[in-house]
Amino acid sequence: MVKTYKYWLPFLFIILFTASPSIGSYVDTGNPGSDQPDRSYLLGKEIFKAPIGKVKPHKLPDARVAIVDRGFSREAQYFLGLFTPIRIVSMSDLSSNLSSIDLLVIPSGGLHGIINKDMGKRLAEYISRGGNILIFAQMHGKDYSILPHYPKEKISAYGWLESQSALAQSSTIGMLHPCIEGIGKSRLNINIDGLFIKYPGRGKVVLRDTRSGQPVLLIWRYGRGNVIATALFTDWAYLHGRTTWDEIIIFCNLLKWVRIPLLQSAPDIKDRLSTNVVSPVPLPPLGFSVHSEQEVYKVGSKARCIIHVWNYGDKTRTIKIYYEKEGYTTKIPAHGHAVHTGLVSLYSSRRIWIYFYDEKNSFLQTVRKGFTVIYPESKL
Repeated sequence: MVKTYKYWLPFLFIILFTASPSIGSYVDTGNPGSDQPDRSYLLGKEIFKAPIGKVKPHKLPDARVAIVDRGFSREAQYFLGLFTPIRIVSMSDLSSNLSSIDLLVIPSGGLHGIINKDMGKRLAEYISRGGNILIFAQMHGKDYSILPHYPKEKISAYGWLESQSALAQSSTIGMLHPCIEGIGKSRLNINIDGLFIKYPGRGKVVLRDTRSGQPVLLIWRYGRGNVIATALFTDWAYLHGRTTWDEIIIFCNLLKWVRIPLLQSAPDIKDRLSTNVVSPVPLPPLGFSVHSEQEVYKVGSKARCIIHVWNYGDKTRTIKIYYEKEGYTTKIPAHGHAVHTGLVSLYSSRRIWIYFYDEKNSFLQTVRKGFTVIYPESKL
């Protein structure tokens, strides 16, 4: 049971951030990472310097890697084209082309708006026969529901319009897998915007969100093939100067894992590989995340904030949540999960800060969520 306190701590305040001009003509482009994410320039040499002006996608009509022409397919073509020859396919052409494709790539946002159940059946048939599918970040969590999974299994997630993006040390290693071979560190700089809440029981969690402990890259078998589901928007980040060397290594490894040969011109990762043996990072005692239904609101609107707390420990925990002018408390059983929903009034573009404390009033964690507010156009 959640109780409301009538007091609030004076140092729990809202910090306003300067954002791009909020005017009536503002158009939400729906880009991942547009919610005031971590600043990539702070990573320095960890950022991969993309030779965008010198490299064009190497397209072949019979390439073994195919990119679906939806969402940010242009960005995906340039990014995957760094490593291997590619071809472009439309959703309507999938049934005739799938047999000659070893890896089918769904770009960031590529699943948005697909409600055709027949498309899900086509993907399921392709994977069950031994195909592999790689999915980048999606706009809404419900977009992932089309991915093949067995009966009684569920896929529940948050997309980039519902989550707060992150980059610097955003992810931790969940298990040893060939795609992280040679990285040599437990916290990775990965462009993520979203996470998975529920996923098939066969799913292998390769990367987790650092704060929540929930998956951001997982792989499950379906028939003879593999579903590689991610909340990574590395494809979009590439053309915007935000891709990291950690991501370059992961995708080099992923392509090798599905037996895709790399071009000689592919990024040379030899000097970046480490001989250090890294163990998977244990789940944190508690995990936290905050989500909303969208990221752009009209001035004066109320955003519905969905706050998640996971208890990964063996004891019941009592957690206190503070944001705006209110405080809440909730008990979470061992290995349980609690959700709190509240409304936040928005009058300017900003981030809200949410603070978590334990039973002894000891500070645990802070999470934040960015919003953009637009004003109606003035009529002269």
